[in-house]
Amino acid sequence: MGPKNNHPNLVAKVIAYEPISLVAAPKNQLAHKEKITPEDILKQNIILTQQGCAFRAAFEEQLKEFETLPLSMGVNTLQAIKQFTISNLGITVLPHIYVKNEIKAGILCQLPWPENQFHMFSQVVYHRDKWHNRTLSAFLEIVRKHTEAEK
Repeated sequence: MGPKNNHPNLVAKVIAYEPISLVAAPKNQLAHKEKITPEDILKQNIILTQQGCAFRAAFEEQLKEFETLPLSMGVNTLQAIKQFTISNLGITVLPHIYVKNEIKAGILCQLPWPENQFHMFSQVVYHRDKWHNRTLSAFLEIVRKHTEAEK
């Protein structure tokens, strides 16, 4: 999962568009605001994945214009990030697919942050000039059929 890969030596087959959600516990002070500003974000603890994660990097890119970044905590597992957020220890940004059930259950809420317009793509990436064995070729055929069926 990451931004669309456009490297000239690689082939990238996009499997799915992955919207990113900014979420908080329903009792968080931001949960009932009509609009979230970057200044609101700066007042929150941010619970994020570890450095190197594509959606963390995209979120931090949106906040880099500010001299002071919010206090953030890097956590190794998505389940731990969700549990810390549900416990109102901070807010987080995760692919919507990882939090949609918690939002539907009412234990997390999606924050209306207008800057939250970034997204990622699930994709299969392979080297353009590498030999494909039968297993890889079969896998790529499955991906091709899946992406055609989704269209």
